[in-house]
Amino acid sequence: MIIVSSCLAGFEVRYNGTHSLHNKVRELISLNKAVQLCPEL
Repeated sequence: MIIVSSCLAGFEVRYNGTHSLHNKVRELISLNKAVQLCPEL
């Protein structure tokens, strides 16, 4: 299992309310090969 930052998964949790979506990360999450995590939450 891979843990990735929530902002890379498209969640708007960055310090300025935006995200840093990376399509490969989103694909890994949809295939249940990765889990998103936001340490700030």
